[in-house]
Amino acid sequence: MQLEAACCLVNLSFWSGPICQRICDAASVYLITLIGGGDPTLQLFCAWSLTNLCAEKQKLGNLLSKQGLLPSVERLLKSSVLRVQLAGLQLVTSFLSFPREENTMLQRVFGRVVDVLECSVSSEMLHPEALHTIFLFVCNSCTNVPLPDWERAVPRVLHLQTSLSPLHVAEQTLLPDGGDGSGLALQTVLWTVRVIGNAVCSEQLNAVVESCIVHQNEPVCACWSSLLHSSIDCLLRESLWMVTNLSVRSGLHRLLPNSCVLESVKTLLERAPFCPEETYVCAHSLSTCSATAAQTLSSALAEGARRGVLPAQALPYVRSLFFIANRRDLVELVFSVDQQNDSMP
Repeated sequence: MQLEAACCLVNLSFWSGPICQRICDAASVYLITLIGGGDPTLQLFCAWSLTNLCAEKQKLGNLLSKQGLLPSVERLLKSSVLRVQLAGLQLVTSFLSFPREENTMLQRVFGRVVDVLECSVSSEMLHPEALHTIFLFVCNSCTNVPLPDWERAVPRVLHLQTSLSPLHVAEQTLLPDGGDGSGLALQTVLWTVRVIGNAVCSEQLNAVVESCIVHQNEPVCACWSSLLHSSIDCLLRESLWMVTNLSVRSGLHRLLPNSCVLESVKTLLERAPFCPEETYVCAHSLSTCSATAAQTLSSALAEGARRGVLPAQALPYVRSLFFIANRRDLVELVFSVDQQNDSMP
């Protein structure tokens, strides 16, 4: 009967507002208790209900937290059953979809998430969800998570990013089940890009990210260069955004301009205006790193500027890039084009 009741609550938890509140009032304590039990099927349905409740309203998640949700989630993540671990990750992801107050239990849950990521070498279906969860921890600015756990997480994320072949992944589908696991591989790469791109902007994590990148300079830069050649638009755009964030960090501004990453951005610029808008922002950030980078990137953009084919939204970044490179002739050219765009009705 418990299993049947849990199935009913899954369906009811898809409703919104008062119904979810009534489920919390009447059954949440039982659901939280049962996800810590030993029946995997019952754990799955109870976790599913709680996942829906956490995603409904911030106050419902806070209420569940006060009722002991996180210790039970920790037990889910420690399970030896793959689908139970996955349910635990999805529940944490749902819980973190709203800002949460930090507490010791949430810090312990992060440690278990990193454990799952480290131990899931042969269980690739866990990678995207574990990375998604880590991404939300970064976005929620969970600064009180013990530094040793971040020092375990960041190298593992970079290892997954460099070990998967972006050029192979780029030819695969975005669906979660690509048949041969390629869809999961692509999702994994996307989440590694998002994690690193956000983590490097965190005061707490910046030093950890920089240290890992410096120690893996060549394979990491080669991987990023491959990502910037991706034929999948979302992967390419996210990678450009990641490189932009990395290039403005003080410890990495000397590394990127001297790597194959610069050549990849240059190649994209030569396709202007048929390159993503993020390319111009990334090029501008890289141009601030060194005079060589500025000259290289301004040369790649010069022809597009002369032909007047650059998109209007890119012109402020392009003009600034030319100014940094001391290309006064091109600065004036872009400025005149920009003025013409402003005067158009």
